[in-house]
Amino acid sequence: MHIKIFIILIATASIVSCGKDKTTPTPLVNVPKVKTETNLTSGLSYNYTYDSQGRVIKVTKPSTNYEEYVYTPTLATFAEYSAAGVLQYRKYYELNSQGLAIKLTYDDPIYLTTYTYNSDKQPLKTTNYQNGVITGTTDYYYTNKLLDSAVNKSPNNLNSTTYAYEYYDNIENTFSEKNFGRLNWGELSSKAIKKFSLKDYIAGVFYPNTYYTISYVYELDAQNRISKTTSTLVRTSGTTVNSSLVTYY
Repeated sequence: MHIKIFIILIATASIVSCGKDKTTPTPLVNVPKVKTETNLTSGLSYNYTYDSQGRVIKVTKPSTNYEEYVYTPTLATFAEYSAAGVLQYRKYYELNSQGLAIKLTYDDPIYLTTYTYNSDKQPLKTTNYQNGVITGTTDYYYTNKLLDSAVNKSPNNLNSTTYAYEYYDNIENTFSEKNFGRLNWGELSSKAIKKFSLKDYIAGVFYPNTYYTISYVYELDAQNRISKTTSTLVRTSGTTVNSSLVTYY
């Protein structure tokens, strides 16, 4: 496990106007781009490829499946393929005038997700729908432009999951959305995450069996980029430690 907990939050749960003159994000040529991420326990790697604007266009996975991304000024299309090149599924992200994703649709039209952002272009709220009915929401809360917590709620607000974050003051986050070329997402934090925790509530009552924390320790390369992450997951069933190596273009 690693900092992709940020990405999972936006992708599974996650106020700007939707202008007529839509443009692609400004190229980030000086931003370090992740090339590979290798789990030291399994030896499996993710490999990332980018276009001239620094946007991710292909991700090769340990399963030998791969992802491809295609962009227009108003749309980012995600596709998952098998190792043989057979399409598995697609997702379509509608972009606003700032190049941020505001709506997610699928080939199956019954599913829909919307995204809103604060004035700092950070995710503010995600709403998931099925057949036009809300199935869940996630709200994001910030302190000094750092994501400090998020709350995922069921439609009746009885069940919820809360996420809490702590950060290193002196380590920059080179695992951010822009470092992975996901320029259609807002940034959650400029600092590297130090600790993450998750709590589930059933009918408003804390459910301890699923509670866990993840603590992160980093090694930096000569350019002060994160080159190794070690995460320690602690839950009632025990402790798990994982390490990953990271390379950059």
